[in-house]
Amino acid sequence: MRPRVYIIHGLGGILPFISRGTRKLDEIIDALPPEAETRERSLDFIQSRWKEIIDDIIEQDAKEIILIGHSLGCERVIRVADWCRVNGVRVLYIAAIDPTAGYTMKVPENVRFVDEFWASSGWPHMARNSRWIKGGKYEYPHGTKHRIFEVDSAHIPLPGHQTVVDRVVLQVGNLVI
Repeated sequence: MRPRVYIIHGLGGILPFISRGTRKLDEIIDALPPEAETRERSLDFIQSRWKEIIDDIIEQDAKEIILIGHSLGCERVIRVADWCRVNGVRVLYIAAIDPTAGYTMKVPENVRFVDEFWASSGWPHMARNSRWIKGGKYEYPHGTKHRIFEVDSAHIPLPGHQTVVDRVVLQVGNLVI
């Protein structure tokens, strides 16, 4: 059974006037190899309904999954990964596209590899680099492989940036083919 791919939008996915950017996640979905099994389109997985992903993992009896998140969706990705840790599901890959949260997010031990994509401008960039505001960073357990990409983009269009799309499609393709 191939690992299932789950995509979680950030706050912009539920606010129509700014959701244009978070819909850039669909560019990743459209570029994924046909072997990648996704549960419908990413708009089904906006951050306010992330528990539906857990319901789907249970229903599919998934043993390995892949998670992709944008903005606050990156925080929800960590919640899903932590649930997976407790329930014996391996997370093969996380693509965290410009994570935002008011705290440092701890990646669980069951996660094999993480790519973080950071926008070069905008408020998440400022928060990651501020002395006063902290957040938007992942903290890794010892031995978890990860890579951080600084991408020349703003927060909203980042999911559709060619660097992000190419890297995520490559990583997912290596895991599902």
